[in-house]
Amino acid sequence: MRGGIASMGDRSSSDSVETVARPQLPPFAALHECLELQTAAPPRSPVARLFGLDPLARGALRSYRGAMAELFVVDVLSTMGEGWTVLHSVPMGPDAADLDHLLIGPPGVLVISVASHAEQKVWVGERIFMADDVRHPYLPFAEHRNRAVAARLAADDRASVTVTSCIVVADPGELTVTRTVRQIEIMASRDFERWLRNLPRLLSPGLVSVLAAEAAAWPAVTDADRDTDRALLAFDALRRCVRRAFLLRIGWIAVGTLLCYGALYRGAAMLLGAAS
Repeated sequence: MRGGIASMGDRSSSDSVETVARPQLPPFAALHECLELQTAAPPRSPVARLFGLDPLARGALRSYRGAMAELFVVDVLSTMGEGWTVLHSVPMGPDAADLDHLLIGPPGVLVISVASHAEQKVWVGERIFMADDVRHPYLPFAEHRNRAVAARLAADDRASVTVTSCIVVADPGELTVTRTVRQIEIMASRDFERWLRNLPRLLSPGLVSVLAAEAAAWPAVTDADRDTDRALLAFDALRRCVRRAFLLRIGWIAVGTLLCYGALYRGAAMLLGAAS
């Protein structure tokens, strides 16, 4: 990850992406879930800290990796370059779920969301999304969001707007996509940046500007930013703690390996000395 937590503290830190009057932050659903699960984790003992035992609460690993994917997606979106408008936490009213991320640029209008299924076996058919044999309604929700966004952007003086949804699956153990409906893309989080940057340029700069201006004027979420700021700081502390614990475990493994080899070497030397 390229420092996404720090960059989110300054909402105007990226001058390469078009700035719009919408100060809200992304929703970070997996990040909030991870922190909520983490509140149930007992304090680590001094011995656990010394030996780098994993500080994550039981059952929090999947949401932790989902949060890392959410932050990675935001990092990518913050560096899209000139000609792109990126909006976060876009409310769509009572008949459609809010949008995590809305992108408007030369390739068109894109709705981005993250599905937290780390290490799970994910299978996607034309209208079915399964993760470890559990069915999820991502595809019909994506179709509904596409229609809602297209309807908002439609105008009498131009042709209808095509909207594409991208469901980014966070670190799946296995991802099989056999077929999906039109205008829905499914990919692992590791492939998201390459997919996004390789999209063909389909819209003229003038139409992109018109669509971006319309979307920027939509109502915005205004009551969750403070909680999200606090959650980002808390998750940054957790991430650093997880990293330190991992490095400690690696260090202890290295020490143990050296001690074992040293003992074997001394034993072999003693045997050779006795034999001679």
